[in-house]
Amino acid sequence: MAHISRTAQMNFYDQALKTPFEGMAESYSGEILENAVEFISANFDPEEIFSEDQLTRWAKENGFVEEK
Repeated sequence: MAHISRTAQMNFYDQALKTPFEGMAESYSGEILENAVEFISANFDPEEIFSEDQLTRWAKENGFVEEK
């Protein structure tokens, strides 16, 4: 699997976890959602949440290349 820097991981969390729920945040408590996203991004690596296929697809779609 391609190596993804910590900055790229954080961008991944922003796009993959936060964005789909932004519309819901107004209907529900945005603060609870923000706290959940912050907790997940601070305590888990992408590999613990997403499958290798999902991570590989995201990396390819976002221009990341595998380091050799």
